[in-house]
Amino acid sequence: MFSNCKDLAEEKHPIVESFVPENYEDFENLGGVVLGNTDRSIGQLRMDSLNLFVLQRFVSQKKLNLEFEKLDEVQFIEHEPFLFIDSEFCNEVNGDDSDFIIAIVKDKEVAVFENSNVLKAWKINLSTDKFEEIESLNVQCINQWYGYDG
Repeated sequence: MFSNCKDLAEEKHPIVESFVPENYEDFENLGGVVLGNTDRSIGQLRMDSLNLFVLQRFVSQKKLNLEFEKLDEVQFIEHEPFLFIDSEFCNEVNGDDSDFIIAIVKDKEVAVFENSNVLKAWKINLSTDKFEEIESLNVQCINQWYGYDG
């Protein structure tokens, strides 16, 4: 689901390599995704069963090094296999389509994750630069890998 993009300054690719914030060097960097046409992205980090989503702002680029400012984070323990669904594939039922919603869902072969398949969900508030947990039963996410065998 994640790949690397070397030139965030162009902001034409929604997926970037996220940074590892200070004090998180022992975490595995699982990648990141840019939030639409903004200067913010979400990085995903993991160490053992502890998972982090880090909201970050692109600050500058010096040669091939990207600099980010950490804005907020959420932590959770992985009790069962899950998938991270980024903001391009999730929406809040009866919500504003322009909201950035991310979710963790049960790893199942379904076309749409909803109801009990959505384990946790957050709305990213770009005014406060904070994650806001929302009711997961009100979230639907498209399974972008549904039917993919590769």
